[in-house]
Formats: sequence, structure tokens, C-alpha cells
Amino acid sequence: MKQISVVINVDTRPGYLNKRVMCGMLTGGGARSVDFMTDNVLNKIEFFRGHDVEITLYLHRVTPIEPGVMMQLHAMIEAGQIHNFVVNSDTQQFMGKPIRQWHDTMYLNAINLARGKYVAHFDGDTSAYRQDDCDIIERMINWVDSDQYRVISYPSYYSPHEGPDQLKPGDPEYLWASTRFFFCKRDFLNYNHFAQHFDDNYWIRAHEGKPHRYPNVTEQILGFLAGPGKVLYPPKDLSQFMIFSWHTYLRGILGDLHGKSYKEVHDFIMEECGGIGGACDVNHKVA
Repeated sequence: MKQISVVINVDTRPGYLNKRVMCGMLTGGGARSVDFMTDNVLNKIEFFRGHDVEITLYLHRVTPIEPGVMMQLHAMIEAGQIHNFVVNSDTQQFMGKPIRQWHDTMYLNAINLARGKYVAHFDGDTSAYRQDDCDIIERMINWVDSDQYRVISYPSYYSPHEGPDQLKPGDPEYLWASTRFFFCKRDFLNYNHFAQHFDDNYWIRAHEGKPHRYPNVTEQILGFLAGPGKVLYPPKDLSQFMIFSWHTYLRGILGDLHGKSYKEVHDFIMEECGGIGGACDVNHKVA
């Protein structure tokens, strides 16, 4: 069994081949780029260096996949850099019927391929870097192994807490779990049980009929299943590691950052991109 299953959801929404991309471009949602299918996969391999990982790439096909991209992905599969590869044609169906949260079902289907003891999920536009001696991965493993926490989410400037010392009784910290990045034990994610929560009636019953202000989508289902006090947002320590999403991205940047020292990456993000803003977004300044 692999130690960590790294699961990455990407897509080919219009504009994914553009030189400059940004969040909300053309069709809404997060940023999309062809680099997120290739170089951002290599980015996860670098981040988890030293650990036995399985890489799953789940591609939501909205527009045609450029042949050169498929050739590159095939080469990565043959090189053992991608272990599971799925192309999901655009559909709003799930288990034979229409579903409001059709996009969320792709997260669940991708995670279902994971065979490791732990799952690390990333949205396509999310990148991660760490110092060679940074032990954040070991700490995440220890946090979920102890059952003190069930889900590790990435810290955001809009998260209600950063770190265990800031948890306050009664605060809805567990509602903020993010698909951009989360880490948990594989056996925490039961496919059928998770899928039940997409049903509105089941969701209401799960809350014992009490009013709720958050929808039954992946992020909130994750937090709900984890429970109060069981979602941790690791304190940001940019001197050691960073996990962020690209809000504005220039094609080629991820490739240029491969093999750079953590200090070089850190300085680039802080100086060329203006740092990490809320919620954990990076904007490259070059038009």
C-alpha cells in the first residue's frame, strides 16, 4: 500500500491554453491552465519528496484536450509520475440522474481511486512548496493518526482559526474545510456515505431538522463529517512551507520554479507576485 494518495482535480474549461489566466475568467470558478495538468502534478511530487506517493489525475473534459497535452500526459504515465488517470466528459448526471452538485461528484469520484493510507487532495490551481527540512507532512500524518483531527485544511486569511491553540468552543471552524487542499486518512472517506449527503432531504435529517446556513457541497460535507473541533488549519509558516492557489497565473511559471530552492520560490512569490493574499491567493503581476 502506498503511504499517501495525492489526488488532483483539473479541467479544460475555455481558456486553459491561454498564456495568462485568472480566477473567474470566461466561465467563472477558479483559474485553469494547461500547466496545472502537467507542471502542477510535478509540483506535488516535489512537495511530497521522501514519501511513497500515488498520483491520481482526474481531468474534467469541458473543451477538447489538445493532442500535445495528451502526449505529455501519456509520457508522465509511462514514467510513473501519474498512476491513475481519468478523463471525465462534461455531464451533470450522477448515479443515473441529474444532480445540483455535479461538480462535487468529481471530487468524490477522484478520491475513490485513492489506495494509500492517507489522502492529500488538491484543486488543479493549488501549488505547494516546502523547505527540505520542513516536517509539515509528518505533522499532518501525526495529527490525523492521533484522531485529534480528522481533516487538515489549508490555512486561509478568512479561516476562523490557524492552529490548535486558536480553537474556541462553539465556533464553526469545521465548516471551512476546503477542496483546494485537504489531508485525511483514506478510511475517513466512505464513498456511499459521503454521496448520501448530496441529497437535500438526507442533509436536513443529518442536522436533525435544524436550520443550517451552509450548503451540502464537498467542502461543507467534509467539515460536517469531521465534526466540531476536528478540522485543523495549520498555522502559516512561510519560512518553511506554503500552500496556495493561483488567482492570476502566467503560463510557464510552474515549470520555471521546478528544482528551485525553497528560498528562491519564496522570494518569487513574495516579490514578483506580491505575496499570498486572502483567501490564500497568488497573483502574478505580469500582464
